[in-house]
Amino acid sequence: MTSGNFVSTNRSVGLNQFHFEWCPKYRDDSMRSPNVARLLEQSIINTAQKYKIVIHTMHVSFDHVHLFVSLPFDLSVSEAFQLLKGRSAHELFAAFPS
Repeated sequence: MTSGNFVSTNRSVGLNQFHFEWCPKYRDDSMRSPNVARLLEQSIINTAQKYKIVIHTMHVSFDHVHLFVSLPFDLSVSEAFQLLKGRSAHELFAAFPS
């Protein structure tokens, strides 16, 4: 039996892939600006690299974000979601305070 694309660790074999989607509060058009969208994408990429999250696809629309990611086995879904949303929001609020 071959493992194909499965990830193998000491005690587990499998895929830890998820589709994340989120939108800003009240679905406002805050991400219409190319500068905001660019900073959001870069923030998500930086966070993913820091925590060893593999981004397969990413789409930043004007009112929501889609991510398809592979998570390390020692990182829970809720923790990954919190890291990606929280760090990107913190950087956006720091760059665009109003």
